Amino acid sequence: MNPANVQYYEVTSERAFKSSRKKQQINKYFNAVIQNTASNRLKVSESLIGMPIKPGEDIVCGSFQYGVYDIEYNNFKNSSVIVYEVNVNPERVLKLLTTAAIAALIVAFPELAIPATFDSGVIGAVA
Repeated sequence: MNPANVQYYEVTSERAFKSSRKKQQINKYFNAVIQNTASNRLKVSESLIGMPIKPGEDIVCGSFQYGVYDIEYNNFKNSSVIVYEVNVNPERVLKLLTTAAIAALIVAFPELAIPATFDSGVIGAVA
């Protein structure tokens, strides 16, 4: 909920958005009012306690990266439901697997990771 203008947004996955349970949950918001709780008194003006909340009207869209995932989100037709979609990014998966393989090789064969020294035993020593 956005306490400044008493609007709410429901954030859900694309798959969950299509379920009937999610639609029932969203329909409950149409009769919702701001309850007089300690948490709400800290978040909103006292004059808003007992007021109905409204569906969000702002356009919300964007994307971000999280680990090996690309996450895109938006609210269709300016609705109060923000739907997100998660996709695996193959490039980041490949980088992760390559890093893991190199680390495994270093652990299995540590001599490959240690640089060779000069005959004097000290790198950069003057004879």
